[in-house]
Amino acid sequence: MKPEFRRIPLTIIDFLAVFLPGFVWTLLFIITYWILIPPDNITLNTPFEALSYLCDVRYSENPSTFLFIALFVAALTIGYSLKPIAVKMASPISKPALKMIRDYRVVQYSELKFPFNAVYCSGIYEESSKTIKKVLESKLKCSLNSTPGKQPFSAAKRYLRLVSPDLWEESERAEAEVRMLAALFLASFYNLIFILSILILRFNSVKNLPDFWLWLVLSIISVLLLAIGYNFTRDREIRYTYDNVLLASL
Repeated sequence: MKPEFRRIPLTIIDFLAVFLPGFVWTLLFIITYWILIPPDNITLNTPFEALSYLCDVRYSENPSTFLFIALFVAALTIGYSLKPIAVKMASPISKPALKMIRDYRVVQYSELKFPFNAVYCSGIYEESSKTIKKVLESKLKCSLNSTPGKQPFSAAKRYLRLVSPDLWEESERAEAEVRMLAALFLASFYNLIFILSILILRFNSVKNLPDFWLWLVLSIISVLLLAIGYNFTRDREIRYTYDNVLLASL
């Protein structure tokens, strides 16, 4: 088998997977700083107040282009820093949401570990799993159990990279979506922890209660939605990768 290498393309999904979470985290850091250390002796208790203050500063002081460039660079820096760790951090926190996927409900909680071999190497997927392992081991000339990584998923990704770059790109796009949702979930989780801290420590000083409760409700909803979305997207990434291996082996 002659490997087929080509340049890895950068798409809008790859860019957004880095920039969007980085931008959200940048805003959260600014909001956190302003709430903990209020500017100009102004008490800010919710992101709505902090964002309103940010807009007022934006239009009153006319910041230079340098400020926007600094925010852009900060968002990319934070986004790239989160890229290798977001999934590892988000997975254990959002793990309960896996039980909303039908195939995962019958699996014990302790066995729900990526790439979820308890689901995809047994039951109704056992036959296809054996076929995938047979294809991969015929190319590797060794057992998958003797290779490093989370098998058979890791070998499946490398196999697609060599024999079918088009199908591999589809799997890579799915992985980029997973990383983006993981980083956004962590941001929403951080936001929820932050508001609960304010609720405990500074509730008596909160003046605008409707905004505060709205922030709390939106935070809870965003955590739940992103936890569900992250796990459904990660499950789809595994399905697409294994399906693509079967297609590439035809």
